Amino acid sequence: MSKYGCIVLGNGNKNIRIHAHTRISNCTIKYTGVGSRSAAIRPQDSVTLSMLGFLDIEGVELDVYSTSKSAVWLTLLDRCYIRNSFIQTSGIGIEVFNGEVFISGTHCRLVGNVPGNTASHHAIRQNLSWSRIWVDGGTWATGYGSPEINGESDANIVMFSVGGNANSRVELNNVWSITRNNSGSNSGITACVNVVTPGAWVRVRGGYFQGEDANRHNYYDLMNSAGGRLEIQGTRYKRLFGNSYSSNGAGVRLITNAVYTPKYNDDGIKLIDSSGNSGGMTVMLSDAGETQIIGAEQVIIRIDNSGNDVIVDGNGKYINGALARKLGSAQYSKMVLRYAGNSIGWLVLHE
Repeated sequence: MSKYGCIVLGNGNKNIRIHAHTRISNCTIKYTGVGSRSAAIRPQDSVTLSMLGFLDIEGVELDVYSTSKSAVWLTLLDRCYIRNSFIQTSGIGIEVFNGEVFISGTHCRLVGNVPGNTASHHAIRQNLSWSRIWVDGGTWATGYGSPEINGESDANIVMFSVGGNANSRVELNNVWSITRNNSGSNSGITACVNVVTPGAWVRVRGGYFQGEDANRHNYYDLMNSAGGRLEIQGTRYKRLFGNSYSSNGAGVRLITNAVYTPKYNDDGIKLIDSSGNSGGMTVMLSDAGETQIIGAEQVIIRIDNSGNDVIVDGNGKYINGALARKLGSAQYSKMVLRYAGNSIGWLVLHE
């Protein structure tokens, strides 16, 4: 009917249980939950993936106050569509266990829980299994018209938690996100995006991301804490943790391995810390046998002052006519390389 004319109230384990093919639209769902199956909307236990079921949510306002559970719990479904909706929650907005999820024109606010709460806050958490999530637009934030998160100094506040398994993927297109913890002394993580599973992949295209913490501790705009794939294209952000990759600007990664071979071939700034490798380091420019993009640029910079040897290796591709080249021994020595094709290999532009 309308989100003001139809209001559904639930609590505990009393929630909307859906079956294989369900559409929910034009209503408000208000829910408080502490039960083991807390979620305002969740599938029946009898739903199986073989049904190729779907859930379609449009024009729904979800106001969920729950200790740690989710507003929408997506499992045992083939796909889900969420359009033109609003989610306000003290726990998790959308928890995805499997399937393909398409979200557009939707806004989410994370709000405070009880003082001392240590449960994580997430707008979207990708959990356990394979899934694909596409988010187009919307505002995803703490505060801004909703109660701030305060008095929860040990709680992680991560707007988009990218995990599942190594094959999970998340696409964030033109998203506006500010994530803030006002608790003061904060030992939890505050971030807009965090890749939390090795091999998981998030592409961030456009948009605005800003992480904030009142004590200026443990906060990041974008994170890659598990060494997965964080690909950033034309996005506004300032504070980054972990490796990043980009097709229109140099990704940055810190390298301490005695032998480093990149998993992905792309442009990048490699910060070399050889202080822990007295026997020297070897930095490969690309994976063996992989095709490199003509015109790709890599910038290699030594950030330590140990003087330990660092050998830059083309891994079968020439570097100024040789298979390898030594990086300078002084701190901040650099090597700027451009790939000119298989017959020429890498050319050193600056040293």
